[in-house]
Amino acid sequence: MLHAEVGIRRGSLQLRAAFEVPEGTVLGVFGPSGAGKTTLLGAIAGFIDLDDGEIRVDGVTLSTPGHTVPLERRGVGLVRQRPALFGHLSVRGNVGFAPRSTEQEVAALLERFGLTELAHRRPRELSGGEAQRVAIARALAAHPRVLLFDEPMTGLDHGLVDEVARAIREAARTCCVVLVEHDFALLARLADSILVLDRGRQLQLASSALLQRAPSSERVASLLGMVGPLVRGRSRWWCWPEKIRFACASSQGPNAEGVIVGEPRFVRGRFEHRVVVGEVGTLSLAAQSPWPPGPVRLELEDPVAIEEGCEEIAGTHERSEAAQSTEVGA
Repeated sequence: MLHAEVGIRRGSLQLRAAFEVPEGTVLGVFGPSGAGKTTLLGAIAGFIDLDDGEIRVDGVTLSTPGHTVPLERRGVGLVRQRPALFGHLSVRGNVGFAPRSTEQEVAALLERFGLTELAHRRPRELSGGEAQRVAIARALAAHPRVLLFDEPMTGLDHGLVDEVARAIREAARTCCVVLVEHDFALLARLADSILVLDRGRQLQLASSALLQRAPSSERVASLLGMVGPLVRGRSRWWCWPEKIRFACASSQGPNAEGVIVGEPRFVRGRFEHRVVVGEVGTLSLAAQSPWPPGPVRLELEDPVAIEEGCEEIAGTHERSEAAQSTEVGA
């Protein structure tokens, strides 16, 4: 179990976050550039000292203000965007580089991550996905209790992303995993729970499903990629873009008003229209047939109503009851 209460002041960034990650689970960390995601990983890894709070793993204190257990004794592994493999070593040599690894453990890790047939290759002979699998296996060879990932799938082709994603879930079987990823759809698929950061503030901590269904504020909804606000009285609707479509005469669900502007484009067998919607701006919506310019009604599937003025969640002490019940491992 990773237990973290993190308070760090670095220049203009004041980071405050609190969470727990049980063994066998993945905590996703999401937020815009400058939110403090990499700083948070640095604190867990031991690169950055705490100003406030405490980090414990399996009941053992690793960091407090004024005391940080050295990197080599923390039991924490880190996999970055670039695998940083040793070019002069084979795949087997890279995985077995950890001082506590044995021949049997290396062989088991090669098998576990589908690397047995690549064991004698050098890093330059590997694809991006293969190289990341080697990096993950090498990190696990050191027997970490916590494994950190800093956007390990950035720049990989779609097929390789799936390959690395499967490896991350496999790694989570034997340790706690914290994964920073800028692609929310991918993160929601991989993580059991997600921590949303913005400018150092913890906005929400919830299960992946709850976060998509009930963002705590309009800021969170916007960061996740939802469309809004679509104003309906005091409630302000937010909706996932793929769940907004042109309403037909029989539509009974929530709806919003828009205005089609310009002529549609015919793309891949469908007509794409530009639609101006209130405060949102311009959306691109597809239909099987062209719609004329002018006012139009839009159907919203599973929209989220966020009350105007809803406060963002600053930290775990102010979490809603729903968020508390869906923390990592709940």
